[in-house]
Order: sequence, then structure tokens, then C-alpha cells
Amino acid sequence: MVLSDWVAAKAVEHGLAVRVSTTGQRTAQLACVLSGRPPFVDLFSGPLLPAFRAMIPTSTKTSTTYPKREGVVLPGRDGVLSFHGVLKHAALDAYLPGATARVLRDLLDPVLRAGALRRGLVLRCATCAEVQFQPLGQIVQSWSCHRCAAANALDSAAWHQPAAEPTWFYDLHPIARQLLRDNGEVPAQLVAFLAAPQYDDGRGFHHVEGLELLAGGRSEVELDLVVYHDDRLTIAECKSTDRLAPGKQARDEPRRSAGPPPGSTPTA
Repeated sequence: MVLSDWVAAKAVEHGLAVRVSTTGQRTAQLACVLSGRPPFVDLFSGPLLPAFRAMIPTSTKTSTTYPKREGVVLPGRDGVLSFHGVLKHAALDAYLPGATARVLRDLLDPVLRAGALRRGLVLRCATCAEVQFQPLGQIVQSWSCHRCAAANALDSAAWHQPAAEPTWFYDLHPIARQLLRDNGEVPAQLVAFLAAPQYDDGRGFHHVEGLELLAGGRSEVELDLVVYHDDRLTIAECKSTDRLAPGKQARDEPRRSAGPPPGSTPTA
């Protein structure tokens, strides 16, 4: 029995139902894109995570968000980074001391192949002036504007700078963008922390993120993360801040998430 099925079975014993939360659905979709949960956890807890977060702009102005011209803020408040922008924001030294641009290239290529990232150009339409990301697969000498469908020439007026040749930019998968906006990567970081010394112990490490417990069809509480390892069940409330606001609700949240004692352990 997989862990999610076991949680559902235990919930039924207490008159509850289980469904996957929105965050859990996004996690599952990205895990599918990346060919499994372990690659998802590695990617969203590893050295590229700060660069992904930098693609969620803090301002609508490119000059404010990316003062070194390492990225561009697009309409809709999506940010894209150049290779040097990714290099600037990625936490290479924390994970791989002394890592070079070659190492970053090796990290990016499999993510690009999987489709979690796209390489392309940032171009401006000559008709409606919309600044947009055009992925590599759609770039031709005569390209169409996403907004007004006008035909444009792929020349320096479209990419503006630098004068010699356009700069490649990297765009994050829209599901990943929303996951980051909702702090949905936090459970992946906890999974990586809990699993790090246990990957090779032979006893199995199982986890599931983003489950909701429902009573009478209404959501009662969300289980951010459930982990089963070595006959121990861990239910975690994952927060993106190091502070919990004072008050009964904040203090009770981990207890509410844990719910009643499980009574038995899952066979995952």
C-alpha cells in the first residue's frame, strides 16, 4: 500500500475523507514533468532554487528587480533570467564550492530537457509594444506577437540590447511559478533535510505532500507533508517564515494537522 492510500484509509476510520490539495496537485504535476518525486525534491531544494525564486519579481520594474540587467520583468509579473542571471542567483557555492559556469550548464541542461525550464528570447512587438518571452521552439525570422498576432522581424529592434546578438533567457514552467508563489517548495526542502542521511540505509523513505482532510465535504486541515521511514510516521506543518504569529490558532496548527494517533503504521 502506498503512503497516500494508507493516509486515506486511516482518515476513513475517523470519518474523514482525503483529497489532494492545490499545492499537492502542482507538486505531482511537476514531479511528472521531472520523471519522479526524487528529481522534484532535488531540484526544488538544491542550488537552482534561489534562481527560480528570483524569477518571481518583487517589482513590476526590471531596473528595480534586476539592477544588473540579469533578467527582465514581463507583463503579468513573470521574470526571466539570463544565464549570468541564473549564475548570480543560484546557490552554487553553498552546494558545490568552487563551481563554475560549466557546472551550472550541467545543472540547467537536464531541467531544460525535462521542460521545467525553457530557453528563449525576450522580444518587443513593433505593433503593440508588448515585451514577451518567445521560446526557442517558436523563434523564426518572422515571429508572431503573443498579444496582437502581428508579424515581426527578428532583428535588433525586437531585442534592443545588446546590439551584436540577442541574449538567451530562461523561463520557469508556469506551474512551478505558482508553486513558488504559494511557498509550495518548502515541503520539498524538508523532505531533502529528513531524507539526506537515509537515502542509502535500505529501509525505505516514503513521503506525500499536500493532502487535505475533509469532514462532510469541507476541508478541515491540510497535511503539508507526511513522511514514513523506519516505522516512524511524521506529519509536518511547513511554514515559509521563522516566526509564528502569537495566538491559539498558530500554536494549535501542528496539533490539528497531526490529528488523532494513527494506531498503526503504513506498509509502504
